[in-house]
Amino acid sequence: MFRFGLHLRCTDVIPRKVGVVRSMFIENGLMAMVTNQEGKILEIKWDKDPSEKDFKTLVQLFSKIEKEQNKVPVMLHFDSLISDWAKTYENMELAEKWLDFRLQQKLTKFEKVSLVRGYMMSFTSLDPSEFDENKVLQIFERIENDLDNLDNSTFCGIVTPLCLTRRYKDCLGLIEEHYSGPKEWSIKKNCYSYIVDGALRNNDMTYAAQIIREYKDLNPDRIDSLWVSVLKHSNKLSVDCMLDLLSLVDNLNPSAEVLMDLHTVIEKNTKQWTVFKNPMFKNALWARKTCNNCGENIEPVYFDEEKVEKMKNHISSLLKKWNGDRFETLLQLLEHQTDISFVIDGMNIYHLFRNEINSSELLEEFLSILPGKKLIIGRNIIFHKYQQVFGDQNNIGFPVNFSRAEWSKKASSVDDLFMMYVALHFNPHCQIISEDVMRDHAAKMEDIDLQMFCNRWYNARRLIPRKGYWKENKDFQKPKAVAKTTKGWHIEDPSSSSVLCVQRRGNHTDI
Repeated sequence: MFRFGLHLRCTDVIPRKVGVVRSMFIENGLMAMVTNQEGKILEIKWDKDPSEKDFKTLVQLFSKIEKEQNKVPVMLHFDSLISDWAKTYENMELAEKWLDFRLQQKLTKFEKVSLVRGYMMSFTSLDPSEFDENKVLQIFERIENDLDNLDNSTFCGIVTPLCLTRRYKDCLGLIEEHYSGPKEWSIKKNCYSYIVDGALRNNDMTYAAQIIREYKDLNPDRIDSLWVSVLKHSNKLSVDCMLDLLSLVDNLNPSAEVLMDLHTVIEKNTKQWTVFKNPMFKNALWARKTCNNCGENIEPVYFDEEKVEKMKNHISSLLKKWNGDRFETLLQLLEHQTDISFVIDGMNIYHLFRNEINSSELLEEFLSILPGKKLIIGRNIIFHKYQQVFGDQNNIGFPVNFSRAEWSKKASSVDDLFMMYVALHFNPHCQIISEDVMRDHAAKMEDIDLQMFCNRWYNARRLIPRKGYWKENKDFQKPKAVAKTTKGWHIEDPSSSSVLCVQRRGNHTDI
C-alpha cells in the first residue's frame, strides 16, 4: 500500500499476467475482473462511467509511475487504457482532461504522437451529431509533421478520426506520402469505411461512391464496416441513396445484425416502401431466377470485368507455360460451348464417392441435380472409373494428365487452373464445384490487389460438394446482395436464405 491508498503492484489475488496498469485500476476500483469458479479470468472491464474523483485517482496513480524505472512502456499503456475508458463510455471530457494533463509534461515525439492517437480514437465511436471535428483538427495539427516512421497501428489510429472531418479527401494522399506497397494497402483497408463515412458527413455522395468503387474488393469484415458507415447516416440519406451506394459492392455479404439495421431503416419509411419475401428461395434459390413478387430477374453476384479479365490472362499464361498442348485443346473445346453452368473438380468428386458400393449411381444422381451442362476436369482415373456418366450429353469430360512441370515440381495442381479458367471464361454464370480453397493459386497472382480479388471471386463462385445435400438445398448461385429493380430493390437475406423484394408504394419516390 502506498500513500493516497493507491496500489501499484500485483497482489496474490490478482494474477501477474493481468499486468501492472490493469492491476492498479482493479485494486483502486476503476476496473472489474470477472472470473469463473476455477479462478480463470473471463473478462477485465471498466466498472463505471469515469467521475471527477476517478480522474484525480488517475493523476495520483500516474505520478507514482513517473518515479519508477523503465516507466515509458507503463505510461504508454496507462494512456491507452484511459483512451479506451473514454471511448467505451463516450466520455470526451475525460479524454480532453487527460490530454491536457499529459501535454503539460515533457514528452518525446513518440510519446506525444501516441498520446494524441489515443485522444483522437476516442472520437471514432461518436455519432455524427456528437462529433467535434474542430477539436480533432486542432490536435492533429500538433503532430502533422511528426508522422514519419510510425507503425501501422499508430498511424491508423491518427488517420481514421481525420477521415471523419472535412479533411477526408486528404487522407489517402497522407497514407501514400508515408507508406508504399503492402503497408500502404493495409492502412487504406483500415481507413476505407471511415473515408466513406467522412464523405457522407460532408454530403459528398460523389466522393463516397468513388471510394467505394475503388476499394470495393475487400474482405467481409471491411465490407461489413461499410454497411455500418452508410447506415449511420440513415436519418439524412434516403433509402434509394443508401442502397445505391451499397449496390456498388459486388461481394457485399451483410451480417444478420447489419441487415436488421437496414430492415429498421426501411420500416421507418413504410409510407414509401414495402418489403416482400420470396419464400420459394428458402430451399431452392435458383429453381427459378425471377422474383415471385415483382417478376424481375434476381441478379447473381457480379465482379469487376477488368479484374476478371486480368486474372484470366494470368492463368492463361501459366497454362501455356506448364501444359500448353492441353490448354490449346481446352480452348478448342470452349469455342463450341456457350452455356457451361458448372465446372467440376473431378478428383474431388472421385474421392467423395469412391468408397461407396454404388458410387457410379450416386455420381449420376449428384450430377443430375445440377441444371445445365457440366464440365468435369480431372486426371484419367475418374474417366476410366465412371465412363457411363459421360453418356449424358450434359456431362462433358476433360482429362488433364500430369505435365512435365508438375513431375519436376515446378508447378502443382494444374488441373485447378484449368477449372478456374473455364469459370472465368463463362463468368458470371459458371460455378466451380470443389472443396479446394485455391490459396496457393491466389497467392501467385501478380499483385496484392489481384490476390485479394481472386480469393473473393473464387469464394463467391465455389460450391462445396456434399453427398445428399443438394437434394433439398439447390442454392446453386449466390444472388447479388443489393440489386436495383424497376419497382425498387432486391436485397439478399442471408439469415433466412431468401431474397427481399423492397418496392415503392404507389407513386412515391425516394430522393
